[in-house]
Amino acid sequence: MLRCSWLPLLLTVLVGCASSDPKKSAGTFDPTLEAAAQKKIDSEAARNEFHAVLLQIDQALDGYVRAVNNSGVARYDTERDQLDRLLRQFVSGKPEGSNATKLIALASDGSDPYRQGIALAALGFCDRSDAMATILQGAQLEDEQLVDRAVLGLAILHDPRTPPGVVARIVENDKHNERGRIGAAWALIRLQENSLRVDEIVPVWLRLLQGNKDQHPLMIANALRGVGLTRSAEHAALVAGYTSHPTPRVRMNAAIALGRMNAQAQYESLITMLGPTETVPNVRLAARKALQQLAGDVDRGYDVDLWRREFRRGS
Repeated sequence: MLRCSWLPLLLTVLVGCASSDPKKSAGTFDPTLEAAAQKKIDSEAARNEFHAVLLQIDQALDGYVRAVNNSGVARYDTERDQLDRLLRQFVSGKPEGSNATKLIALASDGSDPYRQGIALAALGFCDRSDAMATILQGAQLEDEQLVDRAVLGLAILHDPRTPPGVVARIVENDKHNERGRIGAAWALIRLQENSLRVDEIVPVWLRLLQGNKDQHPLMIANALRGVGLTRSAEHAALVAGYTSHPTPRVRMNAAIALGRMNAQAQYESLITMLGPTETVPNVRLAARKALQQLAGDVDRGYDVDLWRREFRRGS
């Protein structure tokens, strides 16, 4: 009897539960929880989509840098223009500007250096006025890879307000990796083209040309290009000293710089580059074009004697 006494009570409870309000018994649908779950799903999908965009940006940046390193070759120049348009589309995002906002936030987030580096470089293709300040902060970090990525971003952004000293310090820092210094020299040239503070850039080039002769040839080539951009013959003798450098690109940049500087007094250095001692056609062509600039668009081809007569007659 004792064992069975709890059965009527149990049946009463079960019947009571079965006859309760079905809306209450269902109890499985909560609009608030459903909305939160959907929001989490959408957020995860957006994160995955943005991560895919970052990977595409990174690949496009590699191609862009490769194209820049081969500037002057028609195929690479075309590729650079195409990648420039593509990267600007990636950075803008849909809706318009959405990716740029995410990239600016990511560029200041040090929790994932790989993604942060992509963001610092990619912001160079951003049209937002606050992008420069964000990239500039990245260029002053301790991580060299992040610094190099940020310098690339500053070069591409090409903002005339960019303080050149930040990039110049990298150019002249012997402890920074050589590849990064070469990239910084190229970036400084880009900034010089429209900088509001050119007077802070030219001394960097002069120190490089007057200093250690064992500098990487690409560093010297950029320094010569930078001095040439001044279009002043004040330092023409220093530039002319590099017309006999063992690296063809350095000799070519020296010739181009002398032409831009209208360095009339250095015509003999350029004429020498037309002689038999110069075996690289592109260097000879650069010297010929520079002489043409100095002679007021007169062209004497590769005839050394005619060029000498031309300048002696002019003097």
